[in-house]
Amino acid sequence: MTTLRELTQNAASNCGCAATATPAPLATGTAQSASRQWGCYGDLLECVWLAVDRADAHLDPASADLLDQLGNRVCDIWTEQDCGIWELDRRPHNTFSKAGVACSFWLIDALVSNDHVSQARKLWQDLTGYASDLGLFAEEIDPATGAFLGNLPQGLSHLALLNAAALLNAPS
Repeated sequence: MTTLRELTQNAASNCGCAATATPAPLATGTAQSASRQWGCYGDLLECVWLAVDRADAHLDPASADLLDQLGNRVCDIWTEQDCGIWELDRRPHNTFSKAGVACSFWLIDALVSNDHVSQARKLWQDLTGYASDLGLFAEEIDPATGAFLGNLPQGLSHLALLNAAALLNAPS
């Protein structure tokens, strides 16, 4: 079994970085310590998944429990306002850390990977209904109005769309 601390230390030493055990901001004079950035939860979970996958390791029960708690925390807070990837004094709703078009197609990936193919197909139908008349997607879509927000066209949105399509059409 591998602990999160071991994965962090191994990853840090492999990239020439020093792992830090302190929760203090790495930079001073910024608003980092006060900013709420929900996207960091996804970053953390992705990093752990990649580290475990590449090390062909299994998490110890305490680390798995911690990740479970973090996942539950995300379910509780994701609708709250945050600073996204920016350190702003105000906290508008930022879809970067919530529900961008790419995060939505990535949900299809997660559903297919966890054998929830019928839910994934339903989400696919819903999402592709938002495409422009040219079949393009923006970076974000306002769920209330369907209006495109952010960059248009957005390459990452289209990459996520193609990946989701490939997963949905892969042989079982």
